[in-house]
Amino acid sequence: MWWEALLWSLLAGVGGTLAGALIPVSVRGRGEKLLSALMAFTAGFMAALVFLDVLPESLDSTGQIWITLLVTLAGAGIVFLAGIILDRKAGEHRHDDSGDMPDLHSAEGKRELYVGFSLMTALILHNIPEGMMIGGLSASGSAWLAAVLIALHNIPEGIAMSAA
Repeated sequence: MWWEALLWSLLAGVGGTLAGALIPVSVRGRGEKLLSALMAFTAGFMAALVFLDVLPESLDSTGQIWITLLVTLAGAGIVFLAGIILDRKAGEHRHDDSGDMPDLHSAEGKRELYVGFSLMTALILHNIPEGMMIGGLSASGSAWLAAVLIALHNIPEGIAMSAA
């Protein structure tokens, strides 16, 4: 049923990311070392995922290292350029540990809003193929397994977004 695929997709996309985002929020104020350790874990997890799963699978499917290398470098270039554009558009992102919401009419508030919308857009684009996969697997009855695995995969992403 369509609602079951939608439910599993929401669980995978929102549940894992939210669980990851709550971790840095719950340890904030307990020390920079713990937050740094969480960020190091997240970076290591994502690097391991790329080098141990994504790149070998890409090499197996294309059979040519040059295609994999070219696409990997193109993706890294796009992320690098997006970072430059975001820095120029949003200015330097500063943390305010007071917990107060910035005034959305001020320059700082507009920067915060722009960064938030940029993260939201990136997360939506990232979750589209995952939702399509869960929808495709819903007929076979294994959508729940894919949703759980995707939710686990999204926990480090939530940590990175919340701690940054």
